[in-house]
Amino acid sequence: MPPEASGREPDLGQTPAAPDALLSGGFAPPAGATASAPSQHHPQPAWHQATWQQPGPQPAWAPASAEPDNGPAVLGFSLALSSIGLLVVSAGLSTLISLGIGIVAITQAAKGKRLVRDGNTRAHKDLAQAGFVIGIVATALAALATLFWIGIGIAVAVDEGTRSEFERQLDDRRGAPAVVTTAALLGIRAIGLLLS
Repeated sequence: MPPEASGREPDLGQTPAAPDALLSGGFAPPAGATASAPSQHHPQPAWHQATWQQPGPQPAWAPASAEPDNGPAVLGFSLALSSIGLLVVSAGLSTLISLGIGIVAITQAAKGKRLVRDGNTRAHKDLAQAGFVIGIVATALAALATLFWIGIGIAVAVDEGTRSEFERQLDDRRGAPAVVTTAALLGIRAIGLLLS
């Protein structure tokens, strides 16, 4: 058997305390008093007067004024930087890869510029322009590096003195930096022979 509550039972016939009196910092009326209309100093809050309504249709997730993205501009800029970075880090040994990446960078940046020009988007206009210019520079440098390495290969294959110098330089130095240093020395020597 449950324990009995102490004290008086509440009178269920009484009206509850007015919410405006409780919200305004006042006290609820005594148990025997009747609720009166709110006073002039404390009007009823708006939430007390409003009734609940079913919410209307929810808006779509994407706003109607969302700007379309310009992926080709970003891709062209990224590829152009990658092409130049790869060319510099590899000291020109990755010329064919850098050349291919530079050409793709130019085409993607041009596509991004075309999207801006046609009014399809305004996003990444500057990235498209920078990717186009850097892509051209990267492609030109990669082409020059390719011609340089082809010239070194031809000079080593044709000229006996150049071949023996190349082999001697490689024997004196070890590793990948030796190849780059030797190629640079031979390139300077080949340019000197062409100019004289």
